Order: sequence, then structure tokens, then C-alpha cells
Amino acid sequence: AEDGIRDVERSRGLGDVYKRQGINAEYMGFQVMKSPHFILLVLFCILFWSYEKIYFQEQFSKGWESRWLKSNWKKEQQGDFLSTIGKYHGDDEMAESIQTSENMKFYELSSKLETPIKVGISPFVIQYTVKFEQVIDCGGGYIKLVSPNYDPKSFGSDTPIVILFGPDICGKENKIMFILDYKGKGIIWNKAPSALNDEQTHIYTAVLYPNNTYAVYMDMNI
Repeated sequence: AEDGIRDVERSRGLGDVYKRQGINAEYMGFQVMKSPHFILLVLFCILFWSYEKIYFQEQFSKGWESRWLKSNWKKEQQGDFLSTIGKYHGDDEMAESIQTSENMKFYELSSKLETPIKVGISPFVIQYTVKFEQVIDCGGGYIKLVSPNYDPKSFGSDTPIVILFGPDICGKENKIMFILDYKGKGIIWNKAPSALNDEQTHIYTAVLYPNNTYAVYMDMNI
């Protein structure tokens, strides 16, 4: 799905706001929302980059725990991510990933970026691969960019976001969520194409362009 960002606020345009103010994001997080049934989610790779540099890259190789902070947002309802190579894979090293471990739990991890993200000069790309290893009834796996003043121990749904992106699966309302912050308010993308709930690996990509447009892809298809 590809379109201009201007249609969010016609008088000024969300893209114009970002062009003037920039995106002030220094932390990123991954969140899996609770499901009434077991969520077995495998996260393979996360990549943030522009045409000029790579801001963040994670392939969950050995020692990934030292690079991420676990939230205590839901306390006793908080689950742990485990290292895995998943059910189906080829090369063991290339298949290194993390997955949720228990049903009826919440999962949140966050990590600090080495340098703040600056958007407006060249296209900025968010890209990651994820797999739900069984069909689920309701749940989601989101990438979030958040501002520098957040608390990693309380990181969760209440944490103010700069960008939220990823699949949201709930009954027949399966969709790709894409939310951008505008003056402290999350502006939700109203197109929201379907996210697949088929136990296969999918790659999700969002691109913000300097000319006030964006593109969202699943498996590199618009």
C-alpha cells in the first residue's frame, strides 16, 4: 500500500510535520500482545536503515539478551522470550531467533539505538521478519520506536510512541498496523491491509520518504 502522508491532516500534512520537526527516536521495542490462546511467535531479524546508514540491526545471535531490556509492565503476567531456530528452517545459524514461551502472557523488550534516528534527508526503512507458528485467535507483534524519555521497565501499551508498525491479528480483523505520532497523538493508518495468519514467515517493511509519502509492504509486495 503506497500513498502520501498528507491525507492525515490536509492543512499541514503529517509528512510536513516530520520534515520540520524530525523524528526524535532513540529507543526501539518489540511487543507481543496477550492472546486467549497460545501465541508461539518467532522473531528472526529487525533492521532500521536509511539510504545513508544502518541505525539498528538484530539477528538474535548468541548474546542477544545483553542487548535488550525486559519490561515489567504486567508484572506476574509478563512472559519470557527464548532462543530458538523454529519448527522449520534450513541453516541453523541463519535461523537463530527468539520466541514466546508461555500462553496468556505479555511480552515486551526494548533496546537503545546507538544514534538517534533522523528522518527527512533520505528514505527511512523499518523492516523485520516474524512468524506465528500456529494459527492464533487474537494477538499482535509490533515494532515500536519511542522517545528518549521512556522507562524500559514499564515499556508497554501505555508507552508513548513515535512509530508503531506490525501485524495485528484478531478474528476476522487481521490487519497491518501503522501508527505515527502527531503532537502527542497516534495517527492510525486507515487503510490497514490484511496480515496473514498462516504459520509462515513474513517480512514487514515500512518506508518513510523525504517527499512526505510512505510505503508499506508485506513480503515486499505493496
